[in-house]
This record gives sequence, C-alpha cells and structure tokens, in this order.
Amino acid sequence: MQENRVVSSLGVAALATVIATIFGLGTNKIVAVYMGTDGIALIGFFRRIIGLIVPILSFGSTTAIVRLISLAPSSKQISQVIESVFNMFILQFFTILLIIFFFSKYLSIYLFGDALAGAHLTEVRVVLSMSYIIILHQSIISIISGGVNIKAVSVINIFTAFFTFIFAYPIISNLGDMGVALLSGSGGFAGLILGLIYLNFIYRDELSKISLSISNIKNISFPISSWLLMHSVLIAMVDISVYAIISRYYAMETLGIFNAVILLESSIVMLLMSGMKMYYLPMLAKLKNTEERKIFVNKILLILIAVSFLSILFLITINKWILLILFSKEFVSGSEMLKIQAITILPQVFSWCYAVYLIHLGEFRRYLLVDVLWGVLLLTGVFFVASNGFPLVEISMVYIYASVISVALYIFHMYKVSNMDILSVYSIFLGVALFCIAILVYLIETNGLDIRKAIALLVSIILIILYFRRGYKENIGLS
Repeated sequence: MQENRVVSSLGVAALATVIATIFGLGTNKIVAVYMGTDGIALIGFFRRIIGLIVPILSFGSTTAIVRLISLAPSSKQISQVIESVFNMFILQFFTILLIIFFFSKYLSIYLFGDALAGAHLTEVRVVLSMSYIIILHQSIISIISGGVNIKAVSVINIFTAFFTFIFAYPIISNLGDMGVALLSGSGGFAGLILGLIYLNFIYRDELSKISLSISNIKNISFPISSWLLMHSVLIAMVDISVYAIISRYYAMETLGIFNAVILLESSIVMLLMSGMKMYYLPMLAKLKNTEERKIFVNKILLILIAVSFLSILFLITINKWILLILFSKEFVSGSEMLKIQAITILPQVFSWCYAVYLIHLGEFRRYLLVDVLWGVLLLTGVFFVASNGFPLVEISMVYIYASVISVALYIFHMYKVSNMDILSVYSIFLGVALFCIAILVYLIETNGLDIRKAIALLVSIILIILYFRRGYKENIGLS
C-alpha cells in the first residue's frame, strides 16, 4: 500500500513539475531570444535577490510550516499555525518597505558595482517588492503541503509557471530590463491568488477561527527556527555572492552563459526534488518506526539516484543542442561547463535526502553546519578561480568538489544521529559507482574513447550489477 502511494504521489508531483519546468524554460527562451546573454544574466541577478530576501523575511519558516501542519493533532492547532503565519505577513510587509527605502541602493552596488548600480536601482526596488509576493505565495504553498495536498500544490505550481510564461513576451518586448524585474514575481502573484482559493477550500473551518490585526503581531506563536533562518540566509548569500564575484571578474556576457548553465542544472534538480518535497517530509512525520523510515528514505533515494544518473547522461551527451534549443546560439559556448555542472546533480540527490531527514529529526544545527562548510568551500574556490583569471569552466569543477564534500559531511552526521539505522551501504555504493561512471562518460565524450576508459566503464557496470543482485533490493524492502 505504501509503495503504491509513493508511486502515485510521485507521478502527480512529477507530471506537475515537468509541466511547470517546461513553462519556465519557455520563459527563459523568450528572455534569451529578445535580450541575449545580458538578459539571462539580469534574470539570474533578480532571482537571487528574491532568493536572499525571501528566506530572511520568512524567518526560515516554510519548512517548519509543513512540519507543524503535518504533525498537528487537531483542527485548533492547525488554526493556530495559520493565524501565526498570516499575522507574520503584516510584519513582513513593513519590513520589506524598510529594506526598499534604506538598503536597496547598497544591494544594487554589491551586485552591479558602482558604475552600473544607479542604472539598475529602480529594477532592484521592483524586485524587492516582488519578493513580498513570493513570500506570501510560498507560505500558502507550505500550509497546503503540510496536509499532503499534492494535487492542489501541483495545480498552483503549474498555474504560476504558465502565468509567467504568457506574460514574458509582452513585458520583455515593451519594458526591457524593467520587464525582467517584473517577470521575477508576476507568476507568484497569480499563484498566490489561486493558492488562497485552495486554502479557503481545504481549511475553511480553520480559517474561520483565526484573528488578524497589527496588535496580534506580538502574539505570534509560530516557532521560528533561528537555525533554519540562518541556513536559508546562508545559502542565499552564497548563491548571490557567486554571481557578484563572476560579474566583477568576467564580462556580463559570460555571466549570462554561466546563468544559463545553472538554470538548466537547477531545473533538473527542481524536477527531481520538487515532487518529492511535497511528499517526503510529511510522510516521514507519519511513519512510526525506524525500519519503516529506513525503507522509505532509501526507496526515495533509489528513485532519485536512477533518474539523476539518466539526467546526467542526457546533459553530457547532447549539451550543445540543449543550449541551442532552450536558449540560443550565443549560449552554445557554455557546453563544456554544462557537462561538468551536470555531474553535481548526483551528489545533490544524496545531500537533499539526508538534509531533509535531519530536518525531520530537528537536527537543525547539523544541517546548518554542513552547509556552512559547503558555502565556505564553494565561495573560496569560486573567488580563487575568478581572481586568478582561470576559465569560467573551472568554476563548475569547484561545484563538483564542494558537492562531494557536502555528501561526505551529511553521511557523517547521519551516522552520528542514527548510526546505520537509516543509512544504507548499498545506496552509498550505488551512488559512488554511478558518480564514477558519469565522470568516465564525461571523459569519453570530451576526449574520445580509448581502451582503458572502455574497460573501466565496463568493469564499473559489472560491479554495480553484481552488488545490486547481492542484496540491495532486500536492504530497502523492494523484494
């Protein structure tokens, strides 16, 4: 029964994510065709502004909302969570106004430098305004997700992406750079409206019990996690700092190509994770014993490993065509970077699965510590590569090193909190073997096939088959 629920839920979520991603890629295509590499660079900057502001103003609450709703034993407690979230919207509104009036200038300077900061200041302020819409949108999605309402969340995500897509051309063609700024949050506004409709339908009784006013802000009972807040801000700061470093040491055109590669890689990761995110954490909260959780976690991990490996092979082998079709011929020069960046998808799968489990356990400090180390390694590597004038492709190598170290740290902390109760040697072995095969495929595709590489690839495949037959299925309850 549980396996059927996993497959059914993943099917709905995966289909919705695929459709939303297609609309997202279509939006990027419109920007690439009408504004070139500069437009893709700008949209990368603006999305990272939102990525920085949203976690700061949501106080690391979105994951906690899902967890609290999924664990709430009664309608009354669900009402209390929703009331706290809605009262927080009032506080967030006034906070975003302060950021726009007093900090937007410094943010523009940090991203674009002194020379271009003034030209992009109004756009930065518009993006900051859009970030408030995204906060509301994500919070509503989190409330709905907490009840494992996967179909509702899927519809909202599709509608959000579709709205952004259909408005991309008129906004970009008429408003240029300002259009890119507006595009960063317009879909979130549409998704927010639909989300509120769904929220009223699903939690009508709970909504009737809440009380909203400015005076209630001081009574917010929502348990804000300082660790989750710090983690969200850290990841966003690392992300936006990478772009700031690249913009200072390389041309805007180069930054646009880099962002195109990151968009493709992150789209694959989003396809893999988004559907799981709506199901994985709420289901962990509902499983009562360790054995059930181990089977569930490694079953999810097996699916992600298989799909991510196929995605890596896809990106490595037809990288130029992907860049040409989804962007334009200006971006084909990023094909080598895309091949390397694709390999990072597999380590990200492991990191995500283990990170969510640590969140489930409430091990927020461990979760933060691992990603602090990851962020320090990544920023140090990116700065070293950029400041020394190395080719941009070397930055993707830095991403690989950092992602591998991140997985190793997560495995260490998983062992510390649960010994081998959740970890599966077979899952880890399979991941390492497929990671090595992905590197071999990259080397073969880049430098051509020779006898040593062919033998290494064949031996790796045979070892995986033998080890899989030895006991992998039994180990995760698939037999």
